[in-house]
Amino acid sequence: MVSGLPNTELHVRFIVTNGNYDYIVTYKFRLDGSMDVDLESTGFLQTHFYPTNWPPRTPMSNRIMDYTGGSLHDHTYGFKVDLDVGTEMNTFQTQEFKVGPKAAALNEDNTANWAACNDPNLPSDFACNAADMPTYTDANTPYLLYPQARYTDVETIQTEKAARMSANPATPKLWLFGDSTKLNKWGVTKQYVLKLHDITQNGLPSDHYSMPANSFSKQNLAVTVTKDTEYHLTGNYDLNRFYMDAALQTHGSEMNVDMMVSDDENIVQKDLTVWLGLATMHYPTSENMPMTNGIRHGFSLHPHNFFDENPTMDMPNYMRMMPGESGERGCEDNCQKADLPSNPQCNTRPDDVEHSFAGVW
Repeated sequence: MVSGLPNTELHVRFIVTNGNYDYIVTYKFRLDGSMDVDLESTGFLQTHFYPTNWPPRTPMSNRIMDYTGGSLHDHTYGFKVDLDVGTEMNTFQTQEFKVGPKAAALNEDNTANWAACNDPNLPSDFACNAADMPTYTDANTPYLLYPQARYTDVETIQTEKAARMSANPATPKLWLFGDSTKLNKWGVTKQYVLKLHDITQNGLPSDHYSMPANSFSKQNLAVTVTKDTEYHLTGNYDLNRFYMDAALQTHGSEMNVDMMVSDDENIVQKDLTVWLGLATMHYPTSENMPMTNGIRHGFSLHPHNFFDENPTMDMPNYMRMMPGESGERGCEDNCQKADLPSNPQCNTRPDDVEHSFAGVW
């Protein structure tokens, strides 16, 4: 017998038309407490004349019709994510995945995780003692057969300037947000993890004429203390206020990320705002004529120890399939948890008397 819950999502969508392009933004809310922000760009290319004696492609464009070229460009987006995970007071942490000597991995566990035993927010019946943990060496860990081990390194980011960072596949990290005083049933901090669907940046240099209004694109993520005066990534008229001369800064951006982090405030247990810079490099191809096929990107927010178990376990089992059954039963009102067998029969597997355990699974 198999029971389950249909994957039901709420989608909220709006479309922004900007010049020759349409940008389709969809917010997706799921039963497991996660949400996605999907961004799709489509529309008509802004093309250029392509002489017949030019080669089929150049470093900056492709020939996409007889006399038409599609130029390399980017689609850059900035999102403001006002996070209040559990409460308004949140802390930003990174969890980096590492590979290193097995002793280093175990000692990292001692210094980073077992120090949490002294957390006054732990349940009264939660017992652990960091003082009982030894210092590990390769010599006293013979039960670990391999010299290298995978482990995680959690870091609490203290200030706004330190919280400007980009995703890097070579050093994978989780971006975690939550109230460090709120723990789940198992003594772990209730958090949400922010994930990017892609990690491209627009690659503009810091002295580009669009800076600093475009300074949110210098990195994928920036975290600041929430302020009513910092409502937008940039000012209302920044597109018309670019400057190239440092002496003209007073006529430049009304608001930007560089200005927001200039005071470098502490961001531990504060009301936090995340500023995301997302970009897609678009090198047009023949498939983009006459209409650009959708280019998709975005980000997600997922619970990370926020619930004590999978939140869908609180949902009724609307779908129930019995052995040999096919098609719809039409018993939505009667196929609830009550029809589960009261004494399920379990047959244990026979003992594996041939296998010699090697210390790993």
